[in-house]
Amino acid sequence: MEDVFRVEWQGNKVVMPPEEVKHAIRVLRKKAGDPIIGIDGSGQFIRANLTDRLNDGFMELRVSGYEPSSTESPVEIHIIIPLLANRDRLEWMVEKATELGVTRMVVCRYERTESKGLNMKRIDKLIWAGMKQCQRSKVPEIMESNSLDEALHLINLNSALLACTCEEVDSKVQLKQVQYQNMGICWLIGPEGDLSSREICQLSQAGATWVDLGKVRLRAETAAIHVLSYTKAIYAF
Repeated sequence: MEDVFRVEWQGNKVVMPPEEVKHAIRVLRKKAGDPIIGIDGSGQFIRANLTDRLNDGFMELRVSGYEPSSTESPVEIHIIIPLLANRDRLEWMVEKATELGVTRMVVCRYERTESKGLNMKRIDKLIWAGMKQCQRSKVPEIMESNSLDEALHLINLNSALLACTCEEVDSKVQLKQVQYQNMGICWLIGPEGDLSSREICQLSQAGATWVDLGKVRLRAETAAIHVLSYTKAIYAF
């Protein structure tokens, strides 16, 4: 498969943004006429060739065709993740979640969250980097929420809500016992310091299934990648 690049639409023209042009020409030594695969985040692959037509750093591409994607999940995969104090760990989690096929991420400020904010411009770059790495065609949504209640309103509660906590709850199922559904799935990963008792009660009332990830206590980002990797294997995409 040809190299994958982020592309945009300007009217009825497909163009490559300046940073992608620099990478193609200076790093990969591409030249006019070379074939590439473009992704605009809509869920399709755009077959195109480079040209020498530049305007304010944007390169106009010569489109040769469009292809449906076969790299996306057959169902919606949502995940609620904590806003971590360590920015590097949060960014790593977002990038790897993108590579593992998540369709919507909600970064939640739980009751025990200590971090102040999210750099959405930086996060957007990481998401697109992850998409190009694994050759995804549809950009995942990412949202911020200031509370668990707000986060639950941002995800599809018609899907199975699966929550992870180290606290004692009424009952937990093993990861391998989770009943996956064709209508989709939503994972919830608690913050550093875990969920508060009020948040646990709120999730139980929302119908969450509590999932036991084993005897080892995992960091939030490790738990997120663990459950998403397992989910990807189950849905086989």
